[in-house]
Amino acid sequence: MNLLIRKEVRMILPAWVAAIILTIAPLWFIAAVEQTAFYSTIGLGLGLGFLGLSPFGQEFNFGTFGLLLSQPISRQRIWLVKISVLILAVLSVDG
Repeated sequence: MNLLIRKEVRMILPAWVAAIILTIAPLWFIAAVEQTAFYSTIGLGLGLGFLGLSPFGQEFNFGTFGLLLSQPISRQRIWLVKISVLILAVLSVDG
């Protein structure tokens, strides 16, 4: 696996696990069928929000965003990898 893809997967993994737990947990803990769908939708929204903000927030927080853009590979490839890993993670949570 490419080093850039592995870095993105490692960066997004904690938010992906949190999104999965936020989506599935209401189904386990809430007995009423009507409320389960509501809380599961709220959990999905929160999880997808965490998942969408996680890779960009961590790049800025660690101070590596500027270094990432100064790499000898094209910026288009960097953004393509970052967005494609994010889309795959969102689809796996939402599916």
